[in-house]
Amino acid sequence: MDATLGLIAEYATISNDGKLSVLGIFDQMSSATFPTGVPIFYVVVSLAAGPAEFGSQRQIGIALHSQDGKELFKSESTETVPKAPLPGIKSAMNRIWAFPGVGFVNPGTYEFSILVDGRTERTIPLYILQLKGEQP
Repeated sequence: MDATLGLIAEYATISNDGKLSVLGIFDQMSSATFPTGVPIFYVVVSLAAGPAEFGSQRQIGIALHSQDGKELFKSESTETVPKAPLPGIKSAMNRIWAFPGVGFVNPGTYEFSILVDGRTERTIPLYILQLKGEQP
């Protein structure tokens, strides 16, 4: 299973027919004061699986780490890999995680790890910046 897409956005949704819609893609936030936060943001991931994986159970998850490696959040669930709609193509699994009211104590580089069966398949950085002229 490969993570073919990973991003952070202001809003994301998956339609009933599986189409992914994403608005306001970003990788950094700025603040003059800390701790700081944002009301809500979304982490969006698309995973692709080949025929050998169809029907198998996979542990899919996400973890958020601070720049010093401290785990701030982790969520995992067991999911069944769907069969592709047509022979010869990979199966796509789109996932969205909502993060309401997450606070960041310090500026720095934070990282979301996309996990499949405990392995990191993709990382998505989030840069929290101190506005110029302000002290951390």
